[in-house]
Amino acid sequence: MRDKPSAEAGLDPTFAKEYLNKTTHIEYYKKINMGTPESFIATKAKLEKIKPFLKRQLKEVVSIGVGAGEELQAAASVFNRATISGIDLVDGALRLTKENMDKYGLKAELIRASGTQLPFAKESVDVVVESATLHEIYSYMPNGKLAWKRAIQEVANCLAEDGVFLLRDFSAPSSEIIVTLTIKPDSQMAEFETKFYDYFRQYYRVFESWTENGANKIEDRRAPSDPDYPEIDSKTRKIKLTFDRAAEFLLHYRNFYEDHRNELVEFRDPKWKEINETYLPPNPDKKGFMSMPKEEYIGMILEVANLSLAASPYKIVCVKDEASSREETTKFLMDGFSLTVTDDDTKTETELFNQITEKMELIFKKVRR
Repeated sequence: MRDKPSAEAGLDPTFAKEYLNKTTHIEYYKKINMGTPESFIATKAKLEKIKPFLKRQLKEVVSIGVGAGEELQAAASVFNRATISGIDLVDGALRLTKENMDKYGLKAELIRASGTQLPFAKESVDVVVESATLHEIYSYMPNGKLAWKRAIQEVANCLAEDGVFLLRDFSAPSSEIIVTLTIKPDSQMAEFETKFYDYFRQYYRVFESWTENGANKIEDRRAPSDPDYPEIDSKTRKIKLTFDRAAEFLLHYRNFYEDHRNELVEFRDPKWKEINETYLPPNPDKKGFMSMPKEEYIGMILEVANLSLAASPYKIVCVKDEASSREETTKFLMDGFSLTVTDDDTKTETELFNQITEKMELIFKKVRR
């Protein structure tokens, strides 16, 4: 196992590594990598979508953020003649991935590194896969906006000619739309949901469980008194939020519910891993914290990647723009909450929730200008 640290100003992963090593656990990895035959087939299917964009026999495939290794196992199956490498900061993830790869007689080079400093030479990697880790890079680096950009630049630079980048992550709804989020009065979980909202607005991105030195290095911190999540109306259980802030809350609620059910977290626990995590990062070139909708997200990836390639004969292009729906998550959230948009009835409530729960499935390619 190789170790590749990154300590550039604003990109030092020291405190992120310490925090994640303390707060991630085997049950967390089981949640994100279910390890069932069905989830393995689904993961393989996502990787199979890359094949039509490849022109040659692959030499190097890299997965950033190994989880429990399911993606690496799928990559070893789909790209069985390539060298498979996995990148992660967390010791537990790397150990568990090695155990799972060994269990099935599969090989992968596991590297302890940050996505902001990939240990690969320029133009040496044929495929890079980043599944729900780019938002984590934003969340835990001191300068999250710089880290997000650097992670894109690193991928752009290490990709070989005709190399492919598969990016899967959450898709933000508009920050310019105001919604009314209501905890349904007939919901059997209404007290639980109200209690979670109060917990979330107090602890979300305040980094209270970090050491003081580590927390103070985070530039995009909140204070519990910040107005982005106002107090809930105790009588109506209604809150007015921007659509992206409502989405951030609801996505966190879904994950908290599961972790709480599995007795991994209690209310008002500042050590819950997800409480400091932003699923919907802001535009790194703008002030403030308004999340990027998918079109803006794709545009920023292309702008950042191609700026880093300006002196080269290559450019990055988006060759596939899809989104995967998560209908069960939508149904779960609609059991306890309702969403309305003032003066806009063009979308049904189900469509509003689907916007929150879907994930981007984006494929980029490095080509000659």
